[in-house]
Amino acid sequence: MAFPFFLMCIYLLPLYYMVSKLAEEKESKAREGMKMMGLRDHSYYLAWVLFLSSLVALMSGLLVGTL
Repeated sequence: MAFPFFLMCIYLLPLYYMVSKLAEEKESKAREGMKMMGLRDHSYYLAWVLFLSSLVALMSGLLVGTL
């Protein structure tokens, strides 16, 4: 009975973290500053993909460990 709740919590916590970090970045206008210093779009998106992929890998490991 508790497994669906645990599964939902595993997926909601990283989503909350991602949304809060994106909002914080938007608020501080960090991306615009990095673009003025020469950051290219593909580097920016690659960094987010790598970060979120590692987060998903961690979630998957926790889920496999739970099962």
